[in-house]
Amino acid sequence: MTAPGALHARYMGALRNRLALQIVLPFTALTLVVGGTAAMIATAGLTADLNLLRGVLGCLALAGALASLALGIWLARTIARRLSEFTNATRLVSAGDLDHQLPPAGRDEFGELAKSFNAMTRSLKDKNASFKLAILELQDAYLRTIEALAASVEARDPYTHGHTQRVEEYAVIMARALGCGEDEISAIRRASVLHDIGKIGVEDLILRKQGRLDPDEELRMQRHPAIGIDILHGIELLEPVLPLVRHHHERWDGNGYPDQLRADEIPLGARILAVADALDAMTSDRPYRAAQTFEYAKGEILKASGSHFDPEVVTVFIQSQRAIEDLLRASASNDLNNHPRPDDLSGWRLHVVGR
Repeated sequence: MTAPGALHARYMGALRNRLALQIVLPFTALTLVVGGTAAMIATAGLTADLNLLRGVLGCLALAGALASLALGIWLARTIARRLSEFTNATRLVSAGDLDHQLPPAGRDEFGELAKSFNAMTRSLKDKNASFKLAILELQDAYLRTIEALAASVEARDPYTHGHTQRVEEYAVIMARALGCGEDEISAIRRASVLHDIGKIGVEDLILRKQGRLDPDEELRMQRHPAIGIDILHGIELLEPVLPLVRHHHERWDGNGYPDQLRADEIPLGARILAVADALDAMTSDRPYRAAQTFEYAKGEILKASGSHFDPEVVTVFIQSQRAIEDLLRASASNDLNNHPRPDDLSGWRLHVVGR
């Protein structure tokens, strides 16, 4: 057995090295300590357990912090992504894309907001469609009114009945042969109907005069393109048509009116209209002469190629001769008319200057 002294020394050494815990329970009598009980508990195991516990708690705390950080980052990114979706959606809608819909987002606040946003865009789309339909109906009604005014110009002069329709047909044939797109052909169609609407501001005495116009009458007649622009200005649908109406009496050599444009300065549609307009003027009855034949009109147009008319348009006109002659036969029996005298220049030349 270990001697008490040696055991005491071992315990004291353990205490000094903090490897044991001493617990003392004193016995007292009255106020005097008469004895006591002491116990020594080794702390090595407790220290190891405590250190392990501290490590576990530290790891748990670190894991919790990391989990909280990861959750925060995920939430932040989710919120940022959803906000980005809403931002992009509002930009698309403001740019006119009313078909754009946000994807479903569950039953949270973002989901409810997405439902409200999608309902709003559907409502805007329906109202926008109704608004566009109303605008189109209004513009259509206005165009019908304008076209009725244009028809009233023909009604003032029975010799020009059907002029705008024939000019339209000739111009479209040449425009297609030149490879014009559908938008440009549509503008040419409308310009053909409206190109002489400005004559509504020209006196009947000038419109129906059976001889050549004097210089003052010619100047007043030459105002009709500008008058037509004043009538048509401000209608968005007619913006592509206005240059054609204004410049259909310009000449390739720059001696036309109202702006003395030359060559490629003249819009292509106006150059096409110039040939179609002159062709119908020569092959239609006028107060001062009977309708002339297609061959005569073709010859006059060929003579004026490079001076009055765009040579390219004249070439296409010749290439489209068969189709144009078919239209002439369908519209009237012009081919039965006698050829005019070779020196009779009162046809398209008078039309170009004033009529």
